[in-house]
Amino acid sequence: MAAVDKSGQYESILADLKSEISKLREETQRVAQANVTSAEEAQQLSQLATSGELGAEMQQAASLVAGGSENWDSLFSGKSANSALLEPIMQANAGKYGGELSAKIKADPVPGVVE
Repeated sequence: MAAVDKSGQYESILADLKSEISKLREETQRVAQANVTSAEEAQQLSQLATSGELGAEMQQAASLVAGGSENWDSLFSGKSANSALLEPIMQANAGKYGGELSAKIKADPVPGVVE
């Protein structure tokens, strides 16, 4: 039985894989950049949170941000030990706006993401 040379096939598969990995990295970078809090947004959020209007936890979070030991992106990422301070306002907003957001996503879904 003769050996079949599949090196060309493997090279093609490897090239496709590298291309997909590159696309994934670009998309990850795009999403990461889109989720960065702008300086203006951070300032507005800090002012609103400091006022106490968003609750005591957000006021505490704003104090940490103002003191330089935290930043809003770290808090919102969930990677900070202080991210739990955002849970009450997030839960309130999910209850208040969740249905509206869900309807918008379903109305204009991203193929393969929203079924």
